[in-house]
Amino acid sequence: MSNRMLLVLLAMCLATLYTAPPRAGSGQSSGCSDRDLAAEIKPGSLVYADANELAKTLVAGGFVVKCMLHSTMQGMFEGMSGDALYRTDRGDFVALFMPKPKNFESLEIIEKLEKSRYIYSFRGDPKPRGENRSVDSSRPEYFIKHANQLLILWGDSQLAESLRKVLGSS
Repeated sequence: MSNRMLLVLLAMCLATLYTAPPRAGSGQSSGCSDRDLAAEIKPGSLVYADANELAKTLVAGGFVVKCMLHSTMQGMFEGMSGDALYRTDRGDFVALFMPKPKNFESLEIIEKLEKSRYIYSFRGDPKPRGENRSVDSSRPEYFIKHANQLLILWGDSQLAESLRKVLGSS
């Protein structure tokens, strides 16, 4: 095979890698069970474009995205366009999405430690929905605001730092 043909083949492979959504069955290492995959975010889902865009950013930053799933946090804030649970080679996290150009920049996250429990409440915009006014956790949670996304991680400071670096967030 000539060098030119090898370059064309390599370019086609790279184009596929950067345009195809990360999926357990697409050559990525699978860390998702059959039960997980029943909740897989598929083309046609309202959150698919946003979830896939974030996945591409993660892959470009060195993450392996094993799968993207619907989470149980849909509707946590008024006006959300969707949510996604990411399973990666570095750990799991949830991303909440607002429809562009809306974002989470005006959302204030308040942390209180009460009897070895972490209690988080929210103030500002977007407003939390009814029963979602506070979150009670046994471990600290990390919140990362990026563009129209709010990433939420449970007790994993290393993953939070890695995501901040990839996303350029503070």
